[in-house]
Amino acid sequence: MPEVSKFKKEALRELGRRLREVRLDAGLQSTELARRTGWSASKCSRIEYGRRTSTTVDDVAEYLAGCEAEDRYEELCGFLREAEGRFREWSDVERLGLNAAQQEILPLWESTHQFRAYASWVIPGPLQTREYTRTILNSLRERRGLPDDVALAVTRREHVQKYLTDKSKNFYLVVEESVLRRGFGEPKTSLGQLMHLLEVMKKMRTVQLGIIPARRDVYDRSTAWPAEDFWIFDDERVKLELVSSAVDLSTRYDLQQYGKVFTLLQSQAVYGTQAVEIVKATMTMVLKQWHEA
Repeated sequence: MPEVSKFKKEALRELGRRLREVRLDAGLQSTELARRTGWSASKCSRIEYGRRTSTTVDDVAEYLAGCEAEDRYEELCGFLREAEGRFREWSDVERLGLNAAQQEILPLWESTHQFRAYASWVIPGPLQTREYTRTILNSLRERRGLPDDVALAVTRREHVQKYLTDKSKNFYLVVEESVLRRGFGEPKTSLGQLMHLLEVMKKMRTVQLGIIPARRDVYDRSTAWPAEDFWIFDDERVKLELVSSAVDLSTRYDLQQYGKVFTLLQSQAVYGTQAVEIVKATMTMVLKQWHEA
């Protein structure tokens, strides 16, 4: 079963569990609810156990009306809408190409004032050089069999970099040291990217860049495991990428969990002079490899 279908199935099971709790709180047997709604007993059961993949907001409304719990409508219908919209296959997101996919997210960047991001695989987009971005997008295009609009997509990606100079916005970014060492493309591309990071750290007052050292001297119970790359936009949305799907989260639980993990990761990072030294040491390593090649 495709990955996105698996997540939808899990979400429908959770919705069914919550609806079943509403019915039990109302003191109703499933047969009585079926009578009130005019449904078959099997439909009620399939909804409650997440087996009915075509469940709609109208179904939820009828179910709650049968339980005389209409006040739960916004909560549970909101959950259903979240379940439907949180996972999008890349074939859907990129159906018009990489450039269109980049364009789609620009309004969110425009409206957001606080950005928090964690990177364990690639440099965060706004900090990427043109060559680094081109290398990444070319790799994605080849893997997903997309048309070649990389040049346009790279230019579109550069649009978000203007927000780094917007004084109404703040960027709190944390990257693993391994991200710096994991070069993409030729050594020249990696070296240019590292030099650009030093420029950002020196000049961009809206950007706080922390680097989590590859070797950590202190481990305690507050240490966070490395996580998937993610972005938190204000305190409203979390975005991350899976192999097959783009994920968009906005429930209170999701925001709390990602916010908590980000704070822990942020506390493990080094900043200022220490971060600069890590970048410079990585540049030395890249230069050595380049000369030995």
